[in-house]
Amino acid sequence: MALTKIRDAVLPAGSVLQVVHSLYTTEESIAQTADVPNATGLTATITPTSTSSKILVTYTLCTSADNSGAAYGSMHMVYHDIGQTGTDTAFSSRYFGACMGQYSNYSLVNVTGQILHEPSTTSAIDYTVYVNLDSGGTIYVNRGGSSATTRDGVSSITLTEIAG
Repeated sequence: MALTKIRDAVLPAGSVLQVVHSLYTTEESIAQTADVPNATGLTATITPTSTSSKILVTYTLCTSADNSGAAYGSMHMVYHDIGQTGTDTAFSSRYFGACMGQYSNYSLVNVTGQILHEPSTTSAIDYTVYVNLDSGGTIYVNRGGSSATTRDGVSSITLTEIAG
């Protein structure tokens, strides 16, 4: 059976219009100042097809800490940059997803999050996952803690445009 392309069709609200997925395997060591969120390399960009579209952001961030417990209270959140201005904006001052604690030292821990964004634009939007530590220290992305560098992880982010 041949596929037929639908041109200029109006899809019902809730229809998936496009999906962007980014797999991130780069290993990072992020030195943190207490309570100052820092960007990870886990990022993806989508350009909505309509101002009424919603963007569902879903991600999995693979993180770890070293045995000092310095990353106790490590948290994550998603920032966005509408129009790719170079200025990221948090959705909220609150963190979401799991909180990684001292008992995950050297271990790879996958923390996940999901948020629905209603950007009201057709400009390109960058979404980036940030991390923060309560007490400062180092958080590792896609690798074990400082003494466990042979443990490799992978993170991902998926952006789904949904018709409004």
